[in-house]
Amino acid sequence: MSREHVGLLRRVSSLLRPVVGPRDEPPRAERDEDTTPNTTAELEPRLAHLESLVEGLQDAVDRQARRHDEEIDELRRSMHPEELARILSDDARRRGL
Repeated sequence: MSREHVGLLRRVSSLLRPVVGPRDEPPRAERDEDTTPNTTAELEPRLAHLESLVEGLQDAVDRQARRHDEEIDELRRSMHPEELARILSDDARRRGL
């Protein structure tokens, strides 16, 4: 896994951590019934927040994938024989060879 992917995963986990809550949370049966949402209306704001986080993650992954694709395309273009010959010729002229 590249450093960029590790950094992205860390950012996403730091965004999700406040939403998910602490890991040592008691099992659902032991929770106070007054604190658990009873209707879908109470869950909708949380769901909307999670959806926006997922959309942000999807956008970030898409941007990163596009950047990588562009870099790979540029490398492929520079490795074509015609382009490689042009680059070597320009370099030779600059060096006076």
